Amino acid sequence: LEHCDEQLAALYGAYAGSLYAPEEGEEAAAEESGGVLLDRAEFLHFLQDFELLGRGTPPQLLCGVFSGCPQQLTPAQFRRCFARAALALAPEMLSELEHADAAPRDPDSQPPTPTGPQKGADGNAVSPPPTPKGASKGADSDAMQPL
Repeated sequence: LEHCDEQLAALYGAYAGSLYAPEEGEEAAAEESGGVLLDRAEFLHFLQDFELLGRGTPPQLLCGVFSGCPQQLTPAQFRRCFARAALALAPEMLSELEHADAAPRDPDSQPPTPTGPQKGADGNAVSPPPTPKGASKGADSDAMQPL
């Protein structure tokens, strides 16, 4: 999280106050914390905007995301909830990725060919085998060649 502090601060600034204007009692708390606070609903909209969470009823795993936090989140509480949400959503997203990888592939499709020079087990470049003398490199290389 420390590595992403600037990005999380930018997200916090973009979403804090985006849905709800602070009420009278919340304005004092916002001034003490150094700005507008982020509402829990704004946090959920953030997750939905980045398609980390669908619309409708959130998964039950998200119940613990806001545990011990007030309705309005400070930047530190936002980071904590962000980390908790990442842990709650990661297994679900991982299983979706594994399911997508297990999907049957089109039998007519060719596997992707690697680009760039090929490397052997020792890490050195491997060159393709040489073409025998007299053999052509075209599509008719399997055709019989005159003697």
